[in-house]
Amino acid sequence: MIDELWLRDLRVSGPEGDIVGLLGVGAEWVVFETLKPGGERTALSFYKNLLGFHIREVSYFLTDKPGYDLDRLNRKLRRLMSAPSVDSMIGPYDRLYSKIISELAAGGPQNLMSQARKKMGWSAAEAIPFMLSTKGVKRRIDEIASLDSGDVDEREIVTVNGPSFPMTADRSKLASWGKMMRDFLTEFTELLSAQGIPDPAIKPDRLEANPLYVWGGAAIDGFFTDDEFTQVAEYINGEFGKLPVSDAVVTYSQQAMFLSHLLALYMDESRFVRLVKLAAVLGLDFPVTDQEGRTTLYGSSLLSRRTDEPSLHAVMLGKVITSRPGG
Repeated sequence: MIDELWLRDLRVSGPEGDIVGLLGVGAEWVVFETLKPGGERTALSFYKNLLGFHIREVSYFLTDKPGYDLDRLNRKLRRLMSAPSVDSMIGPYDRLYSKIISELAAGGPQNLMSQARKKMGWSAAEAIPFMLSTKGVKRRIDEIASLDSGDVDEREIVTVNGPSFPMTADRSKLASWGKMMRDFLTEFTELLSAQGIPDPAIKPDRLEANPLYVWGGAAIDGFFTDDEFTQVAEYINGEFGKLPVSDAVVTYSQQAMFLSHLLALYMDESRFVRLVKLAAVLGLDFPVTDQEGRTTLYGSSLLSRRTDEPSLHAVMLGKVITSRPGG
């Protein structure tokens, strides 16, 4: 849950000027008032699902300078381990899950797998049933399926699935689709599971317990410089042991690889290279393909490459700037 008092007191300087106040928190947006060097006042809006807003830390999405203490940040991320809704707190994850829900509505899971295989090969296609079996996707489908529960007007027009990939219809229609898709996905994933797809060792229902999911999510949502990755890895090793010799190494690496494939398929390079690099720093190396099905990199190839440059790290996704009178 976002702490509005913390947001109200937030004062930082960023590339768009100084944040001087909170204008409001809506269902999907956080809106700040900014003051530019020339005195112009603007409204600066961010998607509500940025991790920094949920854990009360200033990320590089808000300022050019670090606004967090690394040790404190690591402790906060440790507390997020296994949190059932962590996917809704991390911007790129939230948009990835929303994209998958919208694609399900457009063509169903078979189409998702077909398109992924056509664009990126079988490994990416296998990532689809993995993702459909995660708690995050199931929770989002359940929420849509319950739109007609309780004392509500089933004819009311509502919008669900976030601002990036909204789905708008009356409650009854959306709820009916949610119930249908929930039942269909249960049968679909059970059928594939019987064929060993995905490998049972990958454990999609345990994704939130993967350190790479949580710390990797922070890395693609405005936290950590490349130079800090070594300290991050030391903290993770201290808490969970060295991942390459863990009993769960197959689970950790395969989950991270599938997640990286999906981020590469549906997002852009800056959404996955930092997760892949962090995995390599931790000793887990795997290939990632691009949208043309070509193996573009291994995590180890990123060890000497900067991934925290402004073009990759501080991409202000979901930012909207509007002028305000009286500047």
